[in-house]
Amino acid sequence: MTTFPESIEEAIDEIIDDLNSVNLFEGEDAIDPTYVREEFGNFLFPQWKSGDEFRISFDDAERLIKRAAISESIDRLKDKGIIDTIVENGEEKFYLTGKANEYIKKRRS
Repeated sequence: MTTFPESIEEAIDEIIDDLNSVNLFEGEDAIDPTYVREEFGNFLFPQWKSGDEFRISFDDAERLIKRAAISESIDRLKDKGIIDTIVENGEEKFYLTGKANEYIKKRRS
């Protein structure tokens, strides 16, 4: 997890509290707040760097929450050995592993 400047951490804490109040981090479909912290921190950092006031539109927040959920899902699939990644020409590409292909073959039978 990235450590952000204190003012960004404080802003993220407020965001996490707000999202916690709507139960985003609870239940079966919960998102790990670590991923949300990372997405919002990366979004706010350029604003902090340029000295701007922190601004997050509803659309930005929605996009960042979706990105957090996708990042977490990808990491879970990697941890389970279902997908892996390779970097080609600076671009991360995803592929199914042998374990995933074996599962697919069994399901087709």
